[in-house]
Order: sequence, then C-alpha cells, then structure tokens
Amino acid sequence: MSVNLPTIRVRAVLLAALAACSACGGGGGGDGTGVIVGGGGTSPPPPAGPLPPTSPPASPPTSPPVTITTQAVASPTTIKEGRPFTLDATGSTASDGSVLSYIWTQVSGPAVTIVNSNNAQLTLSAVEVTTDTPVQFRLTAKAGATQSEALVNVTFANVHQTPIFKNGSRELAQVKLDVKPRELKQFGHAMLLGSSEKKEDPRLFTDFRTYNNNLLISPSKLPTLDPEASLHDVTYIIPASNYWGPHLAVLEEKANRVRIFSREVNTGDIITGTDVTITAPCTVGHATVVSGLGLIIGQKAGFTVLSGSSGATQIYRTVNTGRPACAVLSPRQPINGGTFGGTWPALPPLITLDTENNELSVYRATDPSGMAQYQLLQKTAVQLNATKPLKLVTWTTGGNQVSNAMAMVFSDGEYEGEHRLVIVGLDGSQALVQRTHSWVGGAPKSMILSNLNGDLAYPEVIIISPDSPQAVVFEASTVISSIGPLGPPSYFEIGLGATAALSTFNDVLQTGGTLFAFAEQKLVKVMDTAP
Repeated sequence: MSVNLPTIRVRAVLLAALAACSACGGGGGGDGTGVIVGGGGTSPPPPAGPLPPTSPPASPPTSPPVTITTQAVASPTTIKEGRPFTLDATGSTASDGSVLSYIWTQVSGPAVTIVNSNNAQLTLSAVEVTTDTPVQFRLTAKAGATQSEALVNVTFANVHQTPIFKNGSRELAQVKLDVKPRELKQFGHAMLLGSSEKKEDPRLFTDFRTYNNNLLISPSKLPTLDPEASLHDVTYIIPASNYWGPHLAVLEEKANRVRIFSREVNTGDIITGTDVTITAPCTVGHATVVSGLGLIIGQKAGFTVLSGSSGATQIYRTVNTGRPACAVLSPRQPINGGTFGGTWPALPPLITLDTENNELSVYRATDPSGMAQYQLLQKTAVQLNATKPLKLVTWTTGGNQVSNAMAMVFSDGEYEGEHRLVIVGLDGSQALVQRTHSWVGGAPKSMILSNLNGDLAYPEVIIISPDSPQAVVFEASTVISSIGPLGPPSYFEIGLGATAALSTFNDVLQTGGTLFAFAEQKLVKVMDTAP
C-alpha cells in the first residue's frame, strides 16, 4: 500500500501557519478583519448583517388644555327696589394665567339696564317691583377660543313700609313729556315745569294748564334761567288786578339779584314786577309788612324785608346779622292756634335758620311803628336728636295757605341713614316751639304740603325720595290752620324716581290730585288716595 506523505506534510504546515497568523492579529497592511494568505493579500469582510431598527424622533412636549374657573358673585343678593348692587367676576381665572375677557347678560327677571357689560365688575340698580322677584344673570368668561359660564341669582325686594296712608294711592292721570321735569311750580293760571337734560344745564320752562277740560301744553314765555337760580312761588306780592298769582320769585345768589315775575290773565304774557339787587339771596318767605303783603328774602349774611303795599314792591328793611338765613318764617299766628294779641307791628316776628350751624334765631320788632328795628330774642340749636351731622335738604311753610309754622327736612344723605322732619313756630308769647319727627328709608330730596285725602283741615307733610317708591306722609292730628301737631309717619306709593311735586292747594290741572314729577322717566303723575 502506498502512502503520499508529502501531501500530508504540506497540509500540516499550512494549518500551523494559519494558526500562527490568527494568533498574531494581522499585519502586512491588514485591517483587522481580513485573513492573510501567502504573500499578504486580504480577503473581503464578511457581508454585514441587517441594521437594528431606527427609533422615530421624539415629539415636543404637549401643553395641557386651558381651563377657566368662572366665579360670578353678587353683593348683596337681596336688593330693595331702586338700590344699587354689584356683580363681580374678578375671582375668575384661566389655568395658564391668560387675561380673561367678560360679558354679562341677563337671563330672567324684570329688565335691568346694563352699561359696560364687558367689565369684570358692574354696579346696577334694582328696578321697581310689586313683589319680591328673582332675577338671574349670566357671566361668560373667555381666554382665546376657550370660554366658561356661570350664573348668579339675586332677589329684587319690594319696598312696602307700613302703615299705608289711608287706603293707599291711586293714579288719576299721567302726562308723558319730551323733557326731563326737575321742578314744578304754580305760576299764575298754569303749572310751570322746569326741565333740563342734565342738572347742571340751563333750565327751560313749559306751561301746563286746562281749558274747556283740555290739557294745554306750550313753551313758557319765562326766560331760560341759570341752573343755580332758585325758584319760589309767592302769592300776590305785585298789586295789579289783571295779573294772576301766585307770582314767581327767582333768586340768583352769585348775581346778587332778585326778580319777581307775574303772568297776565288773558294773554299769559310775563312781566318783571320786581328786579332788585340784594346781596347773596338764598331763600324767600311770606310776611305781612306795614299792614300789607311782603316778602322776607333770606341771605347768606342776614335778611331783607320787601314790601308790596304801596303799589310797587320795594326794599323796606335790610338786616345784616353775619349769619345765613336760608330758611325763614314770619308766623301770623301761634303754632298751636289763637292769636298773638296786641297791635300787629310794622315788622312781623321772624324765625331764621342758620344752615351752616343748624341754629334757629327769633327776631321781633322793637316797637309797632314804621321806624321799628329788629332785635334778636332767642337763638338755639335745631332739635335734631341725631348721632350724625345732618344738613338741611329742603323746607316749606306751605306758601300763603299755611304760614304759622315751618317744616324743615334734615338728612345725612344715606338711604337708611338718619332723617328728621322738624316743625318750628312760635307760641302765644312768641317763644320758639320745635317738634321733631323721624323715619327710615329713602334719602329725602323734596317736600310739599298737600291734601292727599281731600280734607283741607289736615294738610299733610309729604316727603319725597327719588330712591324710594314710597313717599313719607305726616298728617296733622288736630284741626288748626298750621302744620301739626303731626302723627307718626305713614307711607304712600308713588313709584321710583320722583324728583318734585306740586300741591293740590294749587291744582291747576283740576284733577283733585297731587302732582309728582319723574325726571328720568319724562313723566308727571297725578295721584290721590284710593277710595
């Protein structure tokens, strides 16, 4: 048997060389992946395997959606008619801190005027209601395209203070106007209505009168007056038979001027019966001077007596006291009835109010002759019985009908604040008498004496507050030609917003009722007591 030994040897040598080469890790220009064979050549690398899968790029972080926390708050939640309240959205927030926009709308209840409905806070007023009434509002808050809503509920409370005067009120007539009535006066045979769009605007005047049972409305021939001029109806001071009374006194404090106008009976033409210079006039009252008619012009530092008994109105006396006399009364009789006795003096007794200090002064003539002068008899504080400082709001003596007492209204100006009605006069010995009354609800603005229930022996003191639907009524409890003594207050429904009134003593509309003016509603109501 033959054996090929050389072949076996070559194979062994080759295997040994391969083993040595693998142990040396390459050389001869190899890259560490190839196999060296003989003269140093390289073999191609083995084919690459599949690459691992590639992850997609990471997405940017996602912001959470914006959310809105909507908070609508009312304060208070029960509101008397005519009173203010607030709606507040300032507690509302957006989750990303965005600035919110707002809109308020009314959902239910009697319509409320909403101004600036995009504000975060609103101040609104409860409207007039006849019974407690629920009202709902909606708040919508927005941040970009996101919005949220909230509801808020309030109750408008009916104001119904008791006792009610007599059988309650009854509306006899309404007069719709194109102007805002701010004052009512009787001037001759017509009612004079003063109006202005704003309180600070010059006043324009309109005449109202009846003829053959028709109501005639026409522009007045009275000139336009400065808004600061004060108007007072005065009775028969101009001695001319063909001119109607009452006349109209116009006081201009800054101009130091007093004018008294009168209206001709047939034509309605207006004449200026008096035009005098009086320093800083602030009010006017009636008086009997030298056995004739006269006026007391109250001034900022005293008073002046005008006489109309000699065929022309003229200054009779000027008294400088250095103190305001912006409410005045010249009583003809004692406040409790009867007479003063003795000879009526050329200068009548006089009560004045110092409106800066709320002090009353009593003056009396030194003797009954025409040369008499005034002397101060008494000075005393007004009996307000109040815990806060009060200011005079208005006063009246009832014109020429009731002039034995003066009614004065004082207030702190707050709706539920302190309000006083003070009646002053003189007793039989000409000493000062004061009677003080109070009530709650409504900041008073004006006052008249009227005849709500048809009994002239009992003139009622009627106090009007624009922010209350009820007038306050004080009725005399005895039959005397004066103011009072008065009973406790009662209440008379007239509606919200009344700014002025005209007494039935001067009922030029011949309705038998009392006239109430509502400026913002451009309306005059004629009312009396229900049967």
